[in-house]
Amino acid sequence: MSESSRVRKNIVLVPVHESDGALVEEIYFYTRNEEFAATGWGDEQLKPFLKMQCDFQRQSYNMQFPTAEFSMIVFEDKKVGRLIVDRSEDEIRLVDIAILPEFRSLGIGGQLIGDLFIEAEKSNIPVGLQVEKNNQKAFRLYQKLGFEIVGEDDIYISMEKK
Repeated sequence: MSESSRVRKNIVLVPVHESDGALVEEIYFYTRNEEFAATGWGDEQLKPFLKMQCDFQRQSYNMQFPTAEFSMIVFEDKKVGRLIVDRSEDEIRLVDIAILPEFRSLGIGGQLIGDLFIEAEKSNIPVGLQVEKNNQKAFRLYQKLGFEIVGEDDIYISMEKK
């Protein structure tokens, strides 16, 4: 059995519940930790700051995408990440995808994004997203998956896969 078929078989999305709050924060911490490591802050300073940023991000997503689906990514019966998707008649928007470091590079994110491509193709709409300019690893992954640049501002690159 190939790695990609093994991964496909073992990925499930479940709605985010209040009880997932600590894990959502942990996932957020891992996505931003490198960025803030250069500050020299210790955990006693960094963790409260990142918790506040995580709360702001959640509030922002709720305001910008009130109908978005917030899901936990479950791989081999373990919650390993978070996926936020907003669907409209014009687009499927990949709002956010984040996976704990020890579960990256297993094809989990690629499989989930591939599933969005299949869904979008059936509805004849694009999949769109924004990636921070300083997140070159994610940007390269999105290009590899077939996303193309459709715009940018000072912070973000807007991408789309038709």
